[in-house]
Amino acid sequence: MKHILDTKGVTHAELCDVNRLYWVIEAYESLSGKEYDIGERPDWTLGAHLKVVEMMHLDVWMDGGRSKKYISGYTLDWAAVSTSLKKAHKWTCSHCGLRLFGKEKKFIHAHHINGNKQDNSSDNLEVLCAMCHGNKPGGGHKAILTKLRKSGDMEMLMEMHRVQRTGKAVLEPTPYKLPKEKKCTKCNESKLLINFHKKTSSIDGRVSQCKECRKCQQQ
Repeated sequence: MKHILDTKGVTHAELCDVNRLYWVIEAYESLSGKEYDIGERPDWTLGAHLKVVEMMHLDVWMDGGRSKKYISGYTLDWAAVSTSLKKAHKWTCSHCGLRLFGKEKKFIHAHHINGNKQDNSSDNLEVLCAMCHGNKPGGGHKAILTKLRKSGDMEMLMEMHRVQRTGKAVLEPTPYKLPKEKKCTKCNESKLLINFHKKTSSIDGRVSQCKECRKCQQQ
């Protein structure tokens, strides 16, 4: 790998991207036997370099490269393998039996039993919900629970587990709809709300007697 990017004054996120770029360049060079020179494209952004090298690495691997490792540690076909596995199990956790639908499917994960992300054999894969996955041993799995807590999804998943276990869902309260009319307690006539003075402490925001009855009382 020729040339080193100037990292002076860059943010932490940008530095992470730089490290990621160096990693994938090394993977590409070791697989292809060729050298990637950053200096040949001085006007390119970091993201442009990263995108091109990743595609070059993928092309070499697809042409028969020996290494199947990718920047995340998973095999290049992991997305297709995990999705196929989850579909086969009908998006159902093999531990707690939680089955999810629609946008909640994102909380169903595919897990490597022995911890080896390169081993996609059927005996080494299982389908878990995010909570069961996060409770697996290993520091990386605890990060799943931390992410759920920070995003506020932990409570929702816990409620889904409770519903799965008891079969009873929590009924949401029906929102109060403001009526268009109100019956005056004095004349017993139903009139539009505009005919009643406002009262913030009342459930409908109006007093119990209409304006005409209150006017007659004041005379």
